[in-house]
Amino acid sequence: MIIQGYLGSSLERPLVIVGNVGNVFGQLLQARYQQPSLRFAGAVYDPGQINNLRYYSALYFHGHSVGGTNPSLLEAMACRCNIVAHDNIFNRAVLTDCARYFSDAAGITSLIGETFPNDYAQRNMDKIKEQYHWPAIINEYEQLFHKALENKKNGHL
Repeated sequence: MIIQGYLGSSLERPLVIVGNVGNVFGQLLQARYQQPSLRFAGAVYDPGQINNLRYYSALYFHGHSVGGTNPSLLEAMACRCNIVAHDNIFNRAVLTDCARYFSDAAGITSLIGETFPNDYAQRNMDKIKEQYHWPAIINEYEQLFHKALENKKNGHL
């Protein structure tokens, strides 16, 4: 979806695709999309390299559509990316109104080239500092466990 949306745009910058290209799906994408504007970087595990890619990107496309809070999304927020994310409850819960959202390739095409408000990156960084740090996460788990114990004690579990 992201590749098709990018190819439908008039953007002249390359699309760098990070992910495992050694599996069947990765090989299929590489075979299907052999345009010079597409750069398949493969899996990048070095934190410095991936964070540099994120930080210096014009846009960060987050295509994850299932699950909870995705670590790669939090990392992109911490790198101050302009984020274009798949429109689902998980991504919206994390990003709120500090991103642009897509649900199909046409949505991506229309978002490429849009100007992002200057405060999105700072507001996302503030969320990382306030909500997504270990003391806050541990505190939330502790509260959840205390609530579960209280419910069990009261026969509500």
